[in-house]
Amino acid sequence: MKRLSGSLFAKIFIWFWLLLVLVSIANILVFFFRDAGKIREERMTRDMASLRVFAIAAMGLDSDGKREETRTLIREYAGRPGVEIFLVDREGIPLAGSPIPPVAAEAVTAVWMGSPPRVFETKDGLWLVARVDGPEGASVVAAQKIPKRNALPPPFQPRVLWQRFVIAIVFSGLLAWLLARSLSLPITRLKMSTRRLAEGDLEVRASASITARGDEIGDLAREFDLMAARTQDLLTSRDRMLRDISHELRSPLARMGVALELAGRKASPGLEASLSRIRREAERLNDLIGQLLTLSSMQGGVETPGKEPVDLAEVVQEIVRDADFEAERRNREVRSVRIDKVVLSGRREMIRQAVENVVRNAARHTKEETGVEVSLEKQEGRDGTVAIIRVRDHGPGVPEELLDNIFQPFFRVAEARERETGGTGIGLAITQRVIQVHGGTVRAFNAPDGGLVVEICLPL
Repeated sequence: MKRLSGSLFAKIFIWFWLLLVLVSIANILVFFFRDAGKIREERMTRDMASLRVFAIAAMGLDSDGKREETRTLIREYAGRPGVEIFLVDREGIPLAGSPIPPVAAEAVTAVWMGSPPRVFETKDGLWLVARVDGPEGASVVAAQKIPKRNALPPPFQPRVLWQRFVIAIVFSGLLAWLLARSLSLPITRLKMSTRRLAEGDLEVRASASITARGDEIGDLAREFDLMAARTQDLLTSRDRMLRDISHELRSPLARMGVALELAGRKASPGLEASLSRIRREAERLNDLIGQLLTLSSMQGGVETPGKEPVDLAEVVQEIVRDADFEAERRNREVRSVRIDKVVLSGRREMIRQAVENVVRNAARHTKEETGVEVSLEKQEGRDGTVAIIRVRDHGPGVPEELLDNIFQPFFRVAEARERETGGTGIGLAITQRVIQVHGGTVRAFNAPDGGLVVEICLPL
């Protein structure tokens, strides 16, 4: 609900709808206060004239002794719900109907005494009282009671006003919905395209229906396409250059390796240590180039095909055993604290490399005589079942403001420490990309009692 109330669609819809409703209410109120009195007065004049005509007709029937026809005429004239008609002579005797109620007796007396026709309101309705002189000198007092709910002219009766108000709300709501949708829908689609671009889909472009618009939204869509095309060109050029450089470097490295082997056969014992150091640095450079090629191949944002069932528990246990064997030489250990049985669909070697990069990174940075703790848990989440891999070391951790940066290529928390431990700053970047390709997430946070925790979440 909070997300909906903060959306552009909701803001446009609610405010425009509210504006239309307020305008409709204002029009109804202005019409009511400006014209209700005038229309009511005109209606009373017409009703008074109709009452006079009715009274004359009733007196004519009564003078002919047609009492039943007089009663029928009264019932037909008072056909509206709640309207009552009274006709009495000078002695207060009704022609054909009920006697005048006490609430109108004073007005009837005043009219008989020569007062002009009277219109007054009581708690139960509106009264019209007038003296009517008929043919042959006959006279009666005619009184008409109109219920309060019908006292106002039809356009101003509460039922009619409510009907108008409901109609105004419905039609203004429909109009506001159409306007909000026409403005927010292209922006929502553009947002989805932006998200796909951020996830690495460099081929994404705004739909033709949006770019064809002649307003500011169309301008924004065309600028987005221009930005996406430029970004694609830049990243494609960067990846191509990275691959070309890596391939070009591997050729002289291969030749240097051959030369080192030949030199080692002829070298004196004093040069063996130097040649061994050159050989290690060449191997490290060759590994770095391999990682660069791997990272470059994953930067295109396209999911790697060829998925297969992967026993994640077996993969994690193999990594723990291998990393623990290497960590023993540096007086450290790598151990598993919990391994659940988990099988997912993916590329086994890619997942192994991603997890192994995290575990080896933790083994390099954990303090001596401490261990790295690895766990694999199967959990039920809001979006389904997930596998969570946690790797926790007991090292110095990472400053909070740098936690999001450690997954960037070539980022190092401490240059001297990374060089000392042999880090290249690419392993965690490869891990993040592999996990994203498999639809998962990876994050890092500092443990409360020290050390860094890297958490990998993979959907099953």
